[in-house]
Amino acid sequence: MNTTDIMKDPFFTPILFEIERRILACARTAKSAGIDMNDSQIRSTLNKVRKSSEGGKPQIPDTSPREKALACLHGDLLKMRAGFMSEDSEGNREPLPTKAWTLCIRTIEDSIQRYSTGPGSRGYQDFLENFIGKHSSKSGEAPRIKTSVAS
Repeated sequence: MNTTDIMKDPFFTPILFEIERRILACARTAKSAGIDMNDSQIRSTLNKVRKSSEGGKPQIPDTSPREKALACLHGDLLKMRAGFMSEDSEGNREPLPTKAWTLCIRTIEDSIQRYSTGPGSRGYQDFLENFIGKHSSKSGEAPRIKTSVAS
């Protein structure tokens, strides 16, 4: 399955939507605090989330306000993964497999690339605001969602 197909898969759609809601919530919080984040910084954070999920230990700096916001997003997404469960053919439930999770992260990374217009771009964040912002709660907080995903 590739990143285009996954966006149409009803098992993965809630996961992708939840990841994007959390990205939007982070971007909104940062913006309200006067912190400017661009799409490439968010994409870099997703890359670190993917590497962490695959067993790597990427450096997560947190010295500046922007770095702290991105480190928070990194941690939030890793915790979020545990809330998504997959079910095998025998009905056993377990956390979403790493392969499925990293495919979701890659899909979002591809989406950022598609909507970004160049260095310093906020095109992806604008897309999220227009697409998800209209459907999310007024506070911008992402609800906690649990779903079953086919492995």
